[in-house]
Amino acid sequence: MRVHLKTTLSVLVGAILLNACASGKGGFELDNVNSLNTQGASQNSAPTPTTTPKTPTYQDEQNTRRTLDVDTQEPALGYAVEVPRRVFAMRDTPPEELTVNIMPDKVKPTNHRLEDLPKVFSETLVEHPKYVEDSLSYSHDVKSKDAIRDLQFVRSGYVIAEKGIEFDRTGGVFRQNPAGQYGHVFYQGVNPATALPTTNATYQGTWDFVSNAISTRRDLPEGFTNDLMNYGAKGNTVGATSLDADVNRGHDNDKPTGLKSTFEVNFADKKLTGKFTQNHGATNENAEQTITDRYSVEATLKGNRFVGTANAMNKEHAIFGQNGALEGGFFGAKAEELGGKFLAEDGSLFGVFAGKRGVVDKVQTQFDATAIDSKTLTKTNMDTFGQASHLVIDGKRVSLLPEGVSSFADMKFIDTHQVAHGDKKLSITVCCNNLDYVKFGGYGTVGGTADTPVLSDGKLFLVGERTDTSAIPTSGTAHYRGTWEGYIDSKDGRRWTSSASDLTTGTRSRFDVDFGSKSLIGKLIADNGLEDNPVLTLNGTITGNGFSGTAKTGVNGFNLDPNSTGASAIAHINAGFYGGFYGANASELGGVIHHDKAGEDKIGVVFGGKRQTNTP
Repeated sequence: MRVHLKTTLSVLVGAILLNACASGKGGFELDNVNSLNTQGASQNSAPTPTTTPKTPTYQDEQNTRRTLDVDTQEPALGYAVEVPRRVFAMRDTPPEELTVNIMPDKVKPTNHRLEDLPKVFSETLVEHPKYVEDSLSYSHDVKSKDAIRDLQFVRSGYVIAEKGIEFDRTGGVFRQNPAGQYGHVFYQGVNPATALPTTNATYQGTWDFVSNAISTRRDLPEGFTNDLMNYGAKGNTVGATSLDADVNRGHDNDKPTGLKSTFEVNFADKKLTGKFTQNHGATNENAEQTITDRYSVEATLKGNRFVGTANAMNKEHAIFGQNGALEGGFFGAKAEELGGKFLAEDGSLFGVFAGKRGVVDKVQTQFDATAIDSKTLTKTNMDTFGQASHLVIDGKRVSLLPEGVSSFADMKFIDTHQVAHGDKKLSITVCCNNLDYVKFGGYGTVGGTADTPVLSDGKLFLVGERTDTSAIPTSGTAHYRGTWEGYIDSKDGRRWTSSASDLTTGTRSRFDVDFGSKSLIGKLIADNGLEDNPVLTLNGTITGNGFSGTAKTGVNGFNLDPNSTGASAIAHINAGFYGGFYGANASELGGVIHHDKAGEDKIGVVFGGKRQTNTP
């Protein structure tokens, strides 16, 4: 344990560096325990060690260890593609200027606030010297019925304008930069789901697209029109978009409008099916309307994401003829909406989609992702893609596994590694190698020099994939052992820091769970502390696959610095905690203790544990 004034350096280092002297055994089993003699102590602080008689031996319950899948598509909160454009020589056009495909490296991840749309895309469009005045189109501008998209957590569509033709003679070659559409097709989600419906749900929404630009595409494809954009053959010099599609925009009728998406999601079986439909133009209410299914969709749920295929219904279609790899996710805390993308196998088309579900009877918490600021002890919800193996920071995944390792069982009990993340480097410390479905620890930004590194923006974190409620035992008891990490701040500005450990006398967590009575009792014990004199005692109630309750210090509080010759720093903690069960049949647990009310003693703690077997 460490006690100090809350200087910036100590706060940041405490968030990142877990116990460096962990034994590395990879379990929470208990051998002979070096306990502490607390006679004469007025608070639960730590005096002199003595040896207690050997206690029953606890060992981690043996489960099949998890090997993590390699994702074929990198999840993100959003993606965008710029409308392809052929800038080509007017004579002797080289092959590379005849076709501009949409290759994977042109599909860029995004992390925009929804309130910043469409500005983040439109600013550069209207500033272009060849911008055509008043030509900006935004898929959510509600100027027509097909642009009324009632979504709270997802934006999916386009920000497109028109520009005039340009010519260039650089290098002695006369090149044309054609007139036509320019801009982006994109989707952007916020607030990834942490709870999912337990039964089937139907999502309905829209889809949009942009094609490649290829010189051999000269005829007007079936289902396309020149009504809005008339700059030559669709998809020839610039990519064709949703604005080129023949769709009912609802100006003179109440018939189905635009490009529509429909999805059926079986959350129990983790399957998603759906279709992308084109509702062709209708001149009035009495006119006959053609409706064409362009793609069928099949996908498998992974966490709060899904991965699958968009299958072209007409393989001969000039624009919509190729199958594509599809990926997306659920957004809103209760998966109220979904959004995603697909990319044709040959790079000929990029599509985006979104949808909103109807009312469902029940949702179940599936994922946890929490951060506690190491300086202020402010608690926030982190984004998550439903994976205990990764954090999501600034909209991008960060692996909790060191490079080259595919199983938590193969890492150190407490592992610290650094990863490049955008324009910065992160240091991440993660516990514990015997836990597969819940992870906790700390991370921060690495600065300074190689000789004198400095860590900033420190956070504690906990992420987990919860046990399905149906797999939570309904009777019997279980004992869990683990460790914990965190801070206690006294009202006078002193801080006590605890780091995770797998030493038998290190920082320990102990939990007794009665599934029949739905109760939980826990203890968080300090490094070299007595189990019958814990820092905190927890009493909670089980609800579904989670639990919540109150964590308290003893009657006399907790002495943050028992060795101090000055005035004692006694903290009295009465804080809420919450957590969940993780893994097969609730084999793991974890949670968060937090209280940061001004003028009171504060606490920020993350903890975890593994179910034990007992050999007398």
